[in-house]
Amino acid sequence: MELIGIGGFSPLTGFMGQDDYENVVKNTRLVDGTIWSIPITLPATEEQAKNFNVGEQIALKGKDGIIYGTITLREKYAYDKKKEMQNIYGTADTAHPA
Repeated sequence: MELIGIGGFSPLTGFMGQDDYENVVKNTRLVDGTIWSIPITLPATEEQAKNFNVGEQIALKGKDGIIYGTITLREKYAYDKKKEMQNIYGTADTAHPA
């Protein structure tokens, strides 16, 4: 989150939406053609995701309970973790030190 906030992931201005995510996993590029090697996402379990609605503003808290930022939820989507691992890291082995 800090790197997004300070521009370290420019041109990204937030976490990736589904179109950019899928294109990065498949082609290592953002939809606009910018080379990008690793998805920048904010994953949540299905249970957690049920608590949030698209368009809602969400506080991002650390384990210490401090709010470090807020985001407006633009979309929710499922992802294939094994496919991401295989395409990005070259292995679907969960012991890989990602």
